[in-house]
Amino acid sequence: AGVYVDNDISASSGKARPEYERLLRDVQARRIHVIVCWHPDRLYRRTLELERIITLAEQSAVSFATVQAGDLDLSTAGGRMVARMLGAAARGEVELKGERQRAAARARATSGGAYPAGMRCFGYAPDNLTVIESEAAVVREAARRLAAGESLRSVVNDLNARGITTSTGRPWSANTIKATVLNPRMIGKRTYKGEVVGDGPQPPILDPEVHERL
Repeated sequence: AGVYVDNDISASSGKARPEYERLLRDVQARRIHVIVCWHPDRLYRRTLELERIITLAEQSAVSFATVQAGDLDLSTAGGRMVARMLGAAARGEVELKGERQRAAARARATSGGAYPAGMRCFGYAPDNLTVIESEAAVVREAARRLAAGESLRSVVNDLNARGITTSTGRPWSANTIKATVLNPRMIGKRTYKGEVVGDGPQPPILDPEVHERL
């Protein structure tokens, strides 16, 4: 009757899955009577989704077949129990994987590993290791002026008037300049989820004493 594909959208993420929703609508409209999938965890990984499928199965008498786990009989208490157990196992696998990934990321951070690629920090190149001297000079100037008592608004207005933009190409604000000069990266520290976990591999831009004063 059709192939329903939601590539790169995890069944455990909670994000909308357009084709999955179309599948359920077609079942409800009795256009199809059997759902075939690779494994139950490709169809559902959250209890709420499974209960929705069970309700739909009761209303529409749809059958479920999987390549890896055989048929799912949601018309019986035993079949529903098996489906719930498979869902719980799949959910547990996702959570364990997440814990391992977070632990590995923290271990890399604690050991001084480089920041992951992504949005770069002002003052550093996209590798988050190489100092961009022209931007570093702006950071040092702003830090010096703020440490001397000049207001955030005054510094922000001056940078914007000079056409100096943030790492995203946007005008400066009090929040962005404050976050930049207070960022532990500026003194060569490594952070993980906002917490300083040790020394980083990147060269410092600011003097630690100036950073401490700020």
